[in-house]
Amino acid sequence: MKGFTKQRHNPLELIAQYWPDANTSHITYDPNMKDAEYHIIRQSGGDGTLSFTIEMLQEGLLNLVNGSSYYKKTEPEWAKVKGIKYTVGDVKHATVFGMIYLKCSETHKYAGQRERTRIPVKCEYVY
Repeated sequence: MKGFTKQRHNPLELIAQYWPDANTSHITYDPNMKDAEYHIIRQSGGDGTLSFTIEMLQEGLLNLVNGSSYYKKTEPEWAKVKGIKYTVGDVKHATVFGMIYLKCSETHKYAGQRERTRIPVKCEYVY
């Protein structure tokens, strides 16, 4: 048992699924986005339980929904900022599954998976 999968997700669809009442007017989705200022990367590993996957995806999206993610190299003077607008690309989701070391043992491998998400982001500060 060893394998690898790659998926792409629309971030606005995921946000609507996880938080139906969330305001996403400050987020623009560009499925063709190639160049980003930065990437939001989250990863997890475990026995394959779906709740770990959902938690990882939500952690990657939450700062965008809350407007608290920003590009550190262009950090503004926060007292003047009224908001942040984001342009985001596909959520790239990779999963590797097979026999792996889980948190319960450093000497014995178990059936499980490692996952990683990557979201390309450009941000614009609103003054």
